[in-house]
Amino acid sequence: MNCENLMMLPACAALHRLYLSDAHELTDVSALAGCPNLRALTLLGCGSVRDVSVLASCAALRRLVLHGTSVADVSALVSCTALYACSLMCTGVTDVSRGLHGAAQARARVLQRSDGRLGAGRLC
Repeated sequence: MNCENLMMLPACAALHRLYLSDAHELTDVSALAGCPNLRALTLLGCGSVRDVSVLASCAALRRLVLHGTSVADVSALVSCTALYACSLMCTGVTDVSRGLHGAAQARARVLQRSDGRLGAGRLC
């Protein structure tokens, strides 16, 4: 399915998990604001996604995978206090200190490449 946003996703208060893979046209995830009980989100290979600040409204979020996105700023995740696992491989994120709380920061699977960016080098 080709989609630029998730607006076809109605306010899904009961949604607990969402997995999107290779949704290259996806640019807008703001519809996730209507999913307050979202616990796990995976955006894998969604390279056009740049902004995930809407996730600040997902207080129940516990696991987050942003592999292969264009996200560079995770500072909004500071309000996701339930977040305990966050994988940021192959993103534009270079600093997690302002966006992840202690437990999540300690468990964040972040690899630093020789160019100073986070990611897994040739896997990206």
